[in-house]
Amino acid sequence: MALSTFSRRDHTRNWLGFLTDYVFFSIGLTFAGTNTILPAFAANLTDNPILIGLANALWQGGWLLPQMFAAHYLSTAVRKLPTIKFFAWIGRPIFLVFGVFLLLSGAVWPAVFLLGLYFCSFYFSFTDSIAGVAWFDLLGKTFSHRERGRLIGTSQALAGILSIAAGAAIGWILQSSGLAFPQNYGLILACASVCFMISLGGMYLIREPLEPVAAERQKIFEYLPGLVRLLHEDRTFLRVNVSRLLMALCVMASPFFAVYAIRELGIAEAGVGWFAIAQTVGSALAGLLFGWVADRFGPHIVIRIVGGVYLLAPCLVLAAGIAGVSGPAQLALMAAAFLFLGLGDGSIMLGFINYVLEIAPQGQRPVYVGLTNTIVGVIVLFPFIGGALADAWGYRVVFLIAAAGIAAGWFTGASLPSRAALFASGQGTAPESEPPYNKG
Repeated sequence: MALSTFSRRDHTRNWLGFLTDYVFFSIGLTFAGTNTILPAFAANLTDNPILIGLANALWQGGWLLPQMFAAHYLSTAVRKLPTIKFFAWIGRPIFLVFGVFLLLSGAVWPAVFLLGLYFCSFYFSFTDSIAGVAWFDLLGKTFSHRERGRLIGTSQALAGILSIAAGAAIGWILQSSGLAFPQNYGLILACASVCFMISLGGMYLIREPLEPVAAERQKIFEYLPGLVRLLHEDRTFLRVNVSRLLMALCVMASPFFAVYAIRELGIAEAGVGWFAIAQTVGSALAGLLFGWVADRFGPHIVIRIVGGVYLLAPCLVLAAGIAGVSGPAQLALMAAAFLFLGLGDGSIMLGFINYVLEIAPQGQRPVYVGLTNTIVGVIVLFPFIGGALADAWGYRVVFLIAAAGIAAGWFTGASLPSRAALFASGQGTAPESEPPYNKG
């Protein structure tokens, strides 16, 4: 059904559907944080920095690497919602299964628990990766570029507010619940899965608009060389990917922020709850501030902001270790690092993904989004590299290298053309104040 046949009621349902999905999925990610909960869980089982960072690497790899092929699979799919629902149903309950296993376990089996963590991290992100490509295309064709920033920003702000309670719950479970390891982490991961399943309910509110797609799926041996040509011919697309890839060097350092705070700075493990709160507050602030910026001035401005806030995160962690502070001041510096990490993470969709959706031709959004996320999939190696460097030279070297890479990405992204320049050159989707709904 074309978007022009939709009523205002349909528009409201779609808005609420995306809002529900985004908010509860984000809360779930607070309970299963790849920079907080997962590395802290792994650190209870091993002292090896590479093994601690492996869960984050598998999560990133499972999410990013399949998207190019998922885009090829979805290129002829008129409806994207069935794909989203199917892969969400088979993937999102996995942390509930693992959480219940941890709750019922009567002993600590480090090898078994680590393997379970690695499997769940990869399986969850792999299945959600395929759903994610369809989700981004559904978002792109359901809302105009002037609405997407408001929707994402509002969703992030609300998720951030509610995730503060989730962070407080994490702190209580780890410090005051009376649950020992691994039961405490089992309860946390079970809460994550419950939130993921509630978010899936939002997809059942959405009425999907239809638009033309390819009549026949391109042969894979033609499709892959076409992706290389796309990067060569669309220089703006290439530049935005280079910028995002360099800024993603933050992932080399961020899985070790909490471990560094606990092991080398002597901050209590319950401080992970405060870090989770700070990171979700940062994501909420990103939604409140940068959603409006993306709508009003364009996502290229948000990309410039992302570089600055990401750069502050490793710098503040370094300051916490070398500035001669201790106690509450040290905890505050680490919390501030997680705040800026949340600001950066919360701006990826508003900046980079929103920018890619703007420059992608109609019908090509899955290809553009899938390719950009697959390119960034190289970050699956970053936690391994970070762990190896930390093992050889210490965590501070990792944080310094990450800061240098982020600075280079910031410089690259600063020259991206504005929305007005894109439209003037004939690239991207023509601007609309809102989709053309009927008055029904």
